[in-house]
Amino acid sequence: QHQCYKQPATTTSTDKHSNTMTMKGKLSKKELQTALQSRLGNETSLSLLSKSDEDEALDLLTEAFLDDPMSVWVAALDETKSDPGKDDKMRRLVRYMQAWVNCRLISGSRGAAYGIRSSANSKELIGFMSVAPCSCVKEGMFETFMTLIKIGSPPTYSSKEKGNYGPSAQKRLERLEELHKARAEKMKDTNRWIYIQTFGVSPEQQGKGHGKKLMQVILECAESLGASVYLETESEKNQSMYHHFGFRTLEKLDIFVPGDDSSTSHLTNWLMRKDPNE
Repeated sequence: QHQCYKQPATTTSTDKHSNTMTMKGKLSKKELQTALQSRLGNETSLSLLSKSDEDEALDLLTEAFLDDPMSVWVAALDETKSDPGKDDKMRRLVRYMQAWVNCRLISGSRGAAYGIRSSANSKELIGFMSVAPCSCVKEGMFETFMTLIKIGSPPTYSSKEKGNYGPSAQKRLERLEELHKARAEKMKDTNRWIYIQTFGVSPEQQGKGHGKKLMQVILECAESLGASVYLETESEKNQSMYHHFGFRTLEKLDIFVPGDDSSTSHLTNWLMRKDPNE
């Protein structure tokens, strides 16, 4: 059974030149959750999420990522054909993909998730961020098994639904493993880093500064923890936005399934990183 790394007490030292605190030891889930709790303590619209918020969060993410390049690429639907059921197919696939990567972060078992609620209606979740410390980024076989029990197999694998998606959909989903490999390679030089798993705002609420608030929280926590932050994006426009937050692009990664010669066979991902004090 794979468990999140449980580290001994983290030690700190003071840099005599910069007079800043340098933290040592692998970044733990407890450290990250404590930093977030402290940062969000006085916020009125921002708060940590829990298992009871899962359905609402997945509803939000389904809408936010319905047209996301990765979701569209995995579905591999023929864009040249009229399909009245396309929207429902995409919603089922997107909700599944978001549940797979986020359910254990929302529950707090692998990291944390927090959200922003509308000031006009405190019950409406309009923005979401999920993060994992480096000690919990990689899931073990037991965790994978438990997630399968909870949410089932992907629609692209289901005998009832497999035909609803493109012939390369299953292999494309599996090919996303390339992101895991690249992530481990790009961050192997540090044992204190945070992975931004998912960052999304309701389509109706985009452009109002909610995303900026969500991002500032994790960047401030990362600085306080002496941790780097890593993310991936499939949008060149979002890459430019992340540059404004201080991220730098490490690589432009091209993902494809060998033998897939369709016009939509390639998915581009920008791999990005921000180190402390950058």
